[in-house]
Amino acid sequence: MGTEIVYLYIKNNFRYDLAQALYVGEKSIILPLLEWLLKERQLLEKRAYLGKYLMKIEVPAALRGDSNFEELYENVRQLQRGLSWCATRRDQS
Repeated sequence: MGTEIVYLYIKNNFRYDLAQALYVGEKSIILPLLEWLLKERQLLEKRAYLGKYLMKIEVPAALRGDSNFEELYENVRQLQRGLSWCATRRDQS
């Protein structure tokens, strides 16, 4: 499926965005999208699972000055990088 379908497509000289096409049930958009989702299901499930643990945590400004918190936050970031590295290595083998 081409990336251009995500942004917009042209049909009968009208421009539709993806949300509108999904809302009206446009088969020429939904069927290729479903096909791609089903073909890539295993990869998408893995990415969703990893994404939950690799998201950067938003830190309130009030906590940024605390040295204990900064140390803990840096530890979390190192663990996230390690998880990302392990997942990449596993995919390559």
